[in-house]
Amino acid sequence: MQPLMFSVDEARVGNPHWRRIGSNIMYFSNNIRNKGNKNYYTMSFDVTFPRDTTLVYMAYHFPYTYTRLKRQTLCQTLLNNKVDLVTITAAENYSKPITSREYIVISARVHPGETNSSWIMKGILDFLVSDHKLVPMLNPDGCIIGNHRTNMAKFDLNRQWEMPNPNMSPSIYYLKGFIASLNAKGKTPMCYIDLHGHSLKKNAFIFGCDGTADVLALPRLLNRLPMFSLMNCRFQLSRETCARTVVYRRLGIPRSYTLESTYNGCNQGKHNGLQITENDLCQLGVGLVATIKLLKDYIAIGKGAFGGLGAPYQALTEQKQERGADSDNSVSEEESEASFEI
Repeated sequence: MQPLMFSVDEARVGNPHWRRIGSNIMYFSNNIRNKGNKNYYTMSFDVTFPRDTTLVYMAYHFPYTYTRLKRQTLCQTLLNNKVDLVTITAAENYSKPITSREYIVISARVHPGETNSSWIMKGILDFLVSDHKLVPMLNPDGCIIGNHRTNMAKFDLNRQWEMPNPNMSPSIYYLKGFIASLNAKGKTPMCYIDLHGHSLKKNAFIFGCDGTADVLALPRLLNRLPMFSLMNCRFQLSRETCARTVVYRRLGIPRSYTLESTYNGCNQGKHNGLQITENDLCQLGVGLVATIKLLKDYIAIGKGAFGGLGAPYQALTEQKQERGADSDNSVSEEESEASFEI
């Protein structure tokens, strides 16, 4: 995977874009040890700058800044920054008043360095016309000051969900409380999806909490997307304090997922061998929303049990295979299920 560079000189002449750069890229364990007696790592690469370059910025992944967001406040952070809450819904009508509609909660950017989750969220925000609650940046403090995983208090906020402190991890405290308030109103979300970036695996994939048919339905449907890999999905309880597990166990939402997207690229389909772009991630967000809509349609017509997705799912799978999207890991539905860690 190549790092990225933004040239101020190029931006001034009409090309304000981040682009992949570098050669001889290496990432290796060095001889410096941390407090846990584990080795740190070194990244090295070669870059040749244009002769007249005056100022460039370099990044691990496509940046997505706090200032890109529009604001409706969920709470304030330790640095007094706003945590945004976005509500998207169609206008109220007599056939479906707002009070009768289902909720879906989607959050992103709990780990500041995982900027790919913000690009997926951008795709969702650009596309959405349905009933969802979105928290597009759970850790704005960390994003602003340049942390990779932690907030201002040095907490990994995705380890604070079991007993979040309203003073030290307010975004988690108030988001958890918000979901609990929906439950109390009889409006338990149909699903919760936490968006993340993955530094090792390729493609996009989901982690869930159990392997029941209802939980498997969403990733099965997502498998029609070119970037999505059903084979990389896992369905088992993970860390007790992370969002996915707490929302599943404490807040009673079975369809509680972590959606991981690669920093690197894909090894399947039309993206095979290519590094990821902002547009790829935005399109993944669009595909996620369209898939949630499809899932809602199935549930609405009484097919929520999903003993198997039947002909409609088979048609989606065949469409993906016709496009060659499973070129590296094409497997049958039965083989895919057998590979899950349930």
